[in-house]
Amino acid sequence: MTRKHALVNLVNLLAAAALLAAGFGLTAGRWSGRAASEASQPAPAAPSVGSIVYLPKVYSGSPLDFRFGVELVGTIFTGDAKYARLVELNPSLVRLGGSIRWHELQPVEGGPIDWSKLALFENNLRVLRQAGFPVLVAVKGTPYWAVDPNARDDGQLTTCGPIRPEKLPAFAEFMRQVVQRYAAPEYGVHLWEIGNEPDFDPDSVAVNSVFGCWGDRDDLLYFGGQRYGEMLKAVAPVIRAVDPEAEVWVGGLVLPSPNTDPAWGNGIPENFLRGVLQSGAAPYFDAVAYHWHTSYWGVTADYDLMPAAWTDMGGGVVGKARFLQAILDEYGVSKPLYLNETAFGCIEDPVKCPWCVPPGDDYFTNQADYLTRTMVRGLGNGVKGQAWYSLEDPGWRYTGLLNGDFTPRPSFDAYKYLNQQLAAARFVAAVDYGAGIEAYRFQKNGNYVDVLWALEDQQLVIALPGSKLLGVYNLAGVPVQVEASQSEMTVGFSPVYLVQKP
Repeated sequence: MTRKHALVNLVNLLAAAALLAAGFGLTAGRWSGRAASEASQPAPAAPSVGSIVYLPKVYSGSPLDFRFGVELVGTIFTGDAKYARLVELNPSLVRLGGSIRWHELQPVEGGPIDWSKLALFENNLRVLRQAGFPVLVAVKGTPYWAVDPNARDDGQLTTCGPIRPEKLPAFAEFMRQVVQRYAAPEYGVHLWEIGNEPDFDPDSVAVNSVFGCWGDRDDLLYFGGQRYGEMLKAVAPVIRAVDPEAEVWVGGLVLPSPNTDPAWGNGIPENFLRGVLQSGAAPYFDAVAYHWHTSYWGVTADYDLMPAAWTDMGGGVVGKARFLQAILDEYGVSKPLYLNETAFGCIEDPVKCPWCVPPGDDYFTNQADYLTRTMVRGLGNGVKGQAWYSLEDPGWRYTGLLNGDFTPRPSFDAYKYLNQQLAAARFVAAVDYGAGIEAYRFQKNGNYVDVLWALEDQQLVIALPGSKLLGVYNLAGVPVQVEASQSEMTVGFSPVYLVQKP
């Protein structure tokens, strides 16, 4: 399907707009989430990458300074093709979200931690440490012996549930040993995310789900956030005592809506962070993370702005940040906000989404456009940093930046150029290029870098800055031919970079 044909597909467009958050649908009054593939697996044989040599980066900033991160879902080895692509991308953070699972590592109360289960994880840490990439590690899962036995209404024990208060010291001791092991120079981990999407109620997902499940839909005031805050108060001092450089993050929040109707029977998940702060846990965490995923529905459109739940607040990327910031302001708390898991996927459903079986070039073009537009939009609206899920496939709904053979998709090329242009740039302001154009200005090396695009899938004319213009580039960094005498050019849905003198 071409973009021209996509414009006439209004049925699909309206269907997409009706979703509250693509990737998180309402079914029988409940919202359900994804179960991303996180299995570590040996890398396949590395294809040739020609004569290009990629040098490991040297990162000198704080992990909390990151702008553009990526999730690694599999195993990486120094010198293989995946490693070469990661170094080429040069992210300022790598998130590892699937390895530290308390219930798997310490299934018996008081028993030793089974470090042997973390061999591939430790390999990844060594490789990333050698290459100079800061790592964010998510910790999740509750052993049966420590979980609240009443977490689920059906009475089933689950590893996706809150820790019983009397077992918090055991979790603190587990974290003490984990942090002590991985803060060592061999691994160099100093960034810890406690839980993954903790604002899930255990009853809203399958038993032993991979999510965080600290939520409580019967708690209409704070959705279980207070007990998560009490956990942070018990664990963070232990983490910081072991490693004074450690940073503790609130686990990435799903935050499905800013105004959940209690009549749906799902509680009020958006009150979770309010509960964390109400518990007095603000001094015990360093950043708040949240997640945002959306999906392709066969047309070219700004899917970040379409889900009805977040449209009025500026879309999923910006709207969620604004909502969380308002809660922090309500409690007089200043913490950075990170979109530490985001992606644009294609749902493999031959009936509802035939364009994804398999996805064609239009999807991958839209994915690259979406990545640049939302990453820049976030930076221009107070989001400190964002991490794409994921680097490679097999991932989830074709969200990987790389194909199965580690060749780059258009989204990889777009992310690489975005990082090159804006990782060290200073945001200046939103810029007015005329009606229908969204644009943000950054300053880098004494020059301005403007990133702009048409809000809709159309061609709009903009004025050029004359002799100040140094170059125009598409989202992958390919120069756009502009004559010195040109006073105008057209801009479409796909972002372009205008580099100019102040």
